[in-house]
Amino acid sequence: MVNKESGREQVKAEALRRLEIEKEAQERDRMRLQAIENERKQQEDYDLSRREAILAEEKRIEEEDAERERLEEEERRRQEEARIEAERLEAERIKAEKKQKKYEKWLAKMKKKNPGFVDPRIIKAQKAAAKAAAKAAKAKKKK
Repeated sequence: MVNKESGREQVKAEALRRLEIEKEAQERDRMRLQAIENERKQQEDYDLSRREAILAEEKRIEEEDAERERLEEEERRRQEEARIEAERLEAERIKAEKKQKKYEKWLAKMKKKNPGFVDPRIIKAQKAAAKAAAKAAKAKKKK
């Protein structure tokens, strides 16, 4: 009977040992699966952050392009305004030159007809100077 009990205990001990080995194997499998799951989550997080970084970079590039286009458009507009202003000034200059030539022609004609003819602009300027001198003299007397 001692043999039977010793055999039973041995079978029990063997079963317990197998059970313990099985538990350890299951724990190792669980730990391995957990490690794989953690690595997968880390990879997903990394991929997500990379996608976010790429999107942020694309957005920054789009904003820079939009700003550059806005500045280029503003520069084109300024150049167009400057060109229009230059054309206007050139037209005014040509008009003034024509007016001056016409006036000089008229003045020459008047001097030819009447050698003592005085330019009306000079007379006007002399009158203005005399008026200013009179005002200055009047102001000086008041002091």
